[in-house]
Amino acid sequence: MERMDVILFRAKALGKFWSFGLTITEVTGENNKKFFVVDKVKSGTPAEASHVLEGDVIVAVNGKDIAGKPIAEVQRMMQGSSDSLVLTVLSSSAFRLLECRRDMDLVLRAAGRDTLRLRALKAACAGSGKYGFKTFGAKAWNNERRLFQYWHVVQQVGDVHIVTPNKKLFPGDMLVVVDGVPVDNMDQKDVRAALANGGDEINITIAPMSPLRMRRPSFTRLHETVMTDANLPEPSGNAQIQAAAL
Repeated sequence: MERMDVILFRAKALGKFWSFGLTITEVTGENNKKFFVVDKVKSGTPAEASHVLEGDVIVAVNGKDIAGKPIAEVQRMMQGSSDSLVLTVLSSSAFRLLECRRDMDLVLRAAGRDTLRLRALKAACAGSGKYGFKTFGAKAWNNERRLFQYWHVVQQVGDVHIVTPNKKLFPGDMLVVVDGVPVDNMDQKDVRAALANGGDEINITIAPMSPLRMRRPSFTRLHETVMTDANLPEPSGNAQIQAAAL
């Protein structure tokens, strides 16, 4: 499993430590396995300074594995840290890949494609959108096409009604097509509009690459294009992020 450590530092004021500036949520993956995912990173906090990302999947806190622990205990472990906190996260999450890889076309091909038919919710919950999921968008470099393009990652999944048998949608999957139209030329506003204008049922195509899935490619084994940031108009890690409910 691909892992990386992120170290956060915080200061003390008036006898108390400031918050690290992130919140986590518990998400159910395949086979009902529980994962802890970063839900929100507050601006101007140690979490933002240390580049903790919304959508990061946390597997250890200060070197201690958190699999199977209640979320309240994980939160206590984080809050109980003094001036520093080490979070071990999965480096294979889509947002992490967007920030460090320049061969995302290869990554998506390795992940394959799944087409799902979704039924619109009768009463969409706030934030979950018409079809019960939320994405964030990033504009990042595509080395194969030699341009910056939009990538749309499923961030949250609510009460999604999937009509297609034996198909699932998880946070961390990549949205690539909405009703037959590729989304790589759409910004977040365009994707939101495409979904809002869908009918009672809609087809979406995803790259099933969520870390919450049991079977997925080992992206670190893929050949990375030999290229430095000096060759790019902007650093490859400078992805422009847009979050929105769909």
